[in-house]
Amino acid sequence: IPDSVTSIGFYAFGDCRSLIYISLPDSVTSIGERAFAECSSLTGIRLPNSVTSIEGSTFSDCSSLTDITIPDSVVSIGIHALGGCSSLTGISIPDSVNFIGPYAFSDCSSLTDITFNGDAPEIQENAFEEVTATAYYPGGNETWTSDVMQNYGGTITWKPHCEEHTWSEWTVTTKPTCTEKGVETRTCTVCKVTETREVDALNHKWYDGVITTEPTEDAEGEKPRSKRSLPSVWPGFYCDGPYDPRLEEFINQVYKYSKIRYDISTMEMLGLKL
Repeated sequence: IPDSVTSIGFYAFGDCRSLIYISLPDSVTSIGERAFAECSSLTGIRLPNSVTSIEGSTFSDCSSLTDITIPDSVVSIGIHALGGCSSLTGISIPDSVNFIGPYAFSDCSSLTDITFNGDAPEIQENAFEEVTATAYYPGGNETWTSDVMQNYGGTITWKPHCEEHTWSEWTVTTKPTCTEKGVETRTCTVCKVTETREVDALNHKWYDGVITTEPTEDAEGEKPRSKRSLPSVWPGFYCDGPYDPRLEEFINQVYKYSKIRYDISTMEMLGLKL
């Protein structure tokens, strides 16, 4: 489309079923109703910053459309403007938009993310009919009230978002063990979004134990639990860490060893080292 074109008329490309992509020049200032309706192969379109409105049914039933960027120049989105765009998964509404017409995004069955970037626009009845999505609005913006955050014919979950998060301190939500990593979480104090990170496992910390009965070449020795009531581990160590049932099984037996015969296979099975 040459730069000399300033407007796209009513149903100009309607039902062009083989049209895949179109880029409109900055000279275009208006796009008529149903201009690209029912272009079932259209996957993407570039709208110029000169366009101020998306008229009624402009892109309705473009069932393959996945990529459309609404420029900051647009102030209104008309009735059924993108209705029936069943492949569209996300849409960002710029802060310039102050009006969204009825059924504007109805039957966008794949739409899961809607991002609003400014003050709450006027949203008409059934604007998101048959849509199940999460809608993000600017946290701390007082124009976003409970009266605005409705379902509009669909099932819309409203969550605040921030341009720049204000994070709380990291807190441990899953404690690490000797062998397993833990998890820390922090939360944005404005929009309540959370993020997590792993905490390294503690690893075993071994201490000298006390043998209560010395072994000899002819007699077995004994070594009871440590004074910290953690499973004792022969020879002469115990783990300062969370309970390990393998060690419990080991200590439930009398620690039998001699200066000549060590139970090496049992120690190796437990992952212990001399």
